[in-house]
Amino acid sequence: MRSPRESLKTLSEQNIDAFVKTESFSEEVEEAIRGHIHLEYQGRFFFRKLSSDCLRSNVSLHGFASLWKRSATECFADATWLESYLVQRGGRAQPTDIPAPKISWPDDPVDPIQPVHEALKVEKSLLEDLLRLCKTASKFSDNALEDMIETRFLRKETRHVKDMGDLLQQCVRVSKQPGHGLYHLDKELRIKGGVTPWASYNDPDTSDKILQKTTEDLIRSTFDFDSNPLLDASDFAKQIQTYDKNIKKALTDVLTELVELCVMLTCVLASSYRDTLGKDDVHTAT
Repeated sequence: MRSPRESLKTLSEQNIDAFVKTESFSEEVEEAIRGHIHLEYQGRFFFRKLSSDCLRSNVSLHGFASLWKRSATECFADATWLESYLVQRGGRAQPTDIPAPKISWPDDPVDPIQPVHEALKVEKSLLEDLLRLCKTASKFSDNALEDMIETRFLRKETRHVKDMGDLLQQCVRVSKQPGHGLYHLDKELRIKGGVTPWASYNDPDTSDKILQKTTEDLIRSTFDFDSNPLLDASDFAKQIQTYDKNIKKALTDVLTELVELCVMLTCVLASSYRDTLGKDDVHTAT
């Protein structure tokens, strides 16, 4: 057994990061994570540039500015989180040069199509790089990294790509008659604080709520709740659920009583059968 002094000397000469790393966290996986961190920082500078352009007096689209500011903040948060995750797994952060974004919001005329199209490309590149990172993790059987990407990043980034695609379509639509339509689109973004107004419609998690609302509307139309203000569709739906529970309980009680009755009937028949056998034995003996 080694003495404490020998153990101290041995560990002092070792790379402790190597003890933290697992076999699945290879150099290729580490480099793939650093590559995505670089893309996130690049996206941050891109969205910050768009946000600053939209705040110029010649453009003055404060709703779009809020949208790009939120996107830039999210890219920065994702990059810093990934850096912490990289170090946690025993890796090392190695920042690289980030090129300046070559994007500028046109102000004569103020047209959102090209900048939004470029923003969609940035979001899609982030999504595709996440898929590449997930594929690399699967190649080296790094289940922890796969789970992290799928739960924290993939679903969110997929939603962002869809929302940005819808925003591009809205911009194409309003740009056919420039001026008034762009004002209202920017106003919606401004009211929502930079969140696309249709984001909830693209979220699969809201499908249950939509289905519940549709069911309540169907009940309302069937029972004509509008003509009777004392009735409420949601309360009626709750009553139906309560009635279902009561019916199930009543059926359970009936079945229980039937089982008890069958048991009693079986006991009576068995007793009668024993009495009959006893009488036959007496007659035989006589």
